[in-house]
Amino acid sequence: MAWLAKGSWVLLGLGWLFPVTAWADDFHVDATAGPGGVGTEDDPFAELQDALDVAQAGDVIHVRPGTYAPIATATDGTGGAPILVVAEPAGQAIVQGNGTVLEAHHEYHTFEGLVFDGGYGAGDAIDGDGANFLELHDVEVRRSGRDCIDLHTVEGVRIVGSRIHHCVAGDAGGVVDAHGVTGDSVFELEIVDSEIYLFSGDAVQLSPPRLPWGGLAIRGCRLWTGALDEDAGAVAAGTVVGENALDTKVGAMLDGNGAPPRVELEDVTVWGFSGFITNQAALLLKEDVDVRVDRVTVYESELAFRLRGPALVRVQNAVVHSVDAAVRYEDGLSGAEILASTFGGGVGAAFVDGGGDPPVGLVVDDLLVLGDALPDEASGGMANLAVGPEVFVDAAGHDYHLLEGSTPVDAGVALDGVTVDRDGTPRPVGEAVDVGAYEWSDEPPPSGSTGDDGASSMDSGGGEGSGALDGTAGGGTTEPDGTGTGPGASGSDEGGGDDSGCGCRHRGGSGTGAWVLVGMLAGWSWRRA
Repeated sequence: MAWLAKGSWVLLGLGWLFPVTAWADDFHVDATAGPGGVGTEDDPFAELQDALDVAQAGDVIHVRPGTYAPIATATDGTGGAPILVVAEPAGQAIVQGNGTVLEAHHEYHTFEGLVFDGGYGAGDAIDGDGANFLELHDVEVRRSGRDCIDLHTVEGVRIVGSRIHHCVAGDAGGVVDAHGVTGDSVFELEIVDSEIYLFSGDAVQLSPPRLPWGGLAIRGCRLWTGALDEDAGAVAAGTVVGENALDTKVGAMLDGNGAPPRVELEDVTVWGFSGFITNQAALLLKEDVDVRVDRVTVYESELAFRLRGPALVRVQNAVVHSVDAAVRYEDGLSGAEILASTFGGGVGAAFVDGGGDPPVGLVVDDLLVLGDALPDEASGGMANLAVGPEVFVDAAGHDYHLLEGSTPVDAGVALDGVTVDRDGTPRPVGEAVDVGAYEWSDEPPPSGSTGDDGASSMDSGGGEGSGALDGTAGGGTTEPDGTGTGPGASGSDEGGGDDSGCGCRHRGGSGTGAWVLVGMLAGWSWRRA
């Protein structure tokens, strides 16, 4: 048996080099279960908090339909083994309370498919202070009496495929700020394929106390507001709410390293920002930020872009219509660029001087304007055109795709960094790039691209916006008792494997490689013996 001893010694030594994936648990929660459950599939916990109290890195908590009390994280996950809390099916597990319903103060947690309902109580629906690397997937956050999500000080947060809405605060009969997503010192926040709507402050605002922050990305989202469709605490239905889709506030420390905070908006549709405050803008980009806005559509707002120096802003592939003004520049704006964009019907003014020092180095190229003449700000640029409605597919219906052979086709100039159009179609298609936000093509746009008025792949509101409280992030409805019903994508079963749901200890990943290595080493030892 000398070969066995040799092989065992080799395996023991290599174990330090090839660690086996850590053990992980599956826990189950069911609001209809009786007390005393132990978290197995057959004997689940009745309270979601009970599962969070015992979960460790890599564990998966499966949450069945029902209404649950507010919860708080209890321990950290890790980068390779986050703690996953998943509603099965999505949209039918509702965490409900009067104020804050999720206290997330630990790292590496992922919540998937849950509904967080603050009941318009006086607290942020989700308080994420210290919740580094928090991920919210396919969740709904709603009915907050303050901010829907306040991240405070955090890094590496991702919000994906989610709905955040009805974030409304009132004070002595008036309306005060409550934001969709906000934070004090937030780094590397990514909001993707999500919808934020009906808030009394801003859809996204960083940073109200002007602490260091940076690395904000908003992609594939719909940000809108208007009149409330229901009473929101002390704020009556029918009240118009909402200030800006994005408001940037920067302190003296910038991002903490002396650089302006970076912001990226890509493939975003914004509407409804008028009638609440004066000089109301869909996108208020101000103070010392470095912002890149690519492939956006803005409409039915007072101002599309309000740009205030010393912000450094690049806007490209934008479609703007039905606004009082497309761009308002203020306070010595320097180095701003408006590139390859289309200002369509219902634009009262393409550019408005908001006062302060005049702009410096404003660049306007490949701008397409529906009108009789170019604005002064565009008269000295390259390949800017004023055109009539005949060049568009349907100007009256705000479809500003170009007709084949129309004047803007192949009439533009190539611009550094402008490699696709509003739909994501590569530029150029023909002999040269086209003027405006759209490149003419006889091919359909790339999958997942948005239309002019926000008909995206997650279309839950239409051009005007629904505002309905349907109780689910997955297409269901809400019953009078608050329990969600209806269809919804079932939650993921990460780490479950064949043992998922058994409530026993199991390996949280495939061990195939380790067993192959065992076999190879055993065979090698046997031959050597």
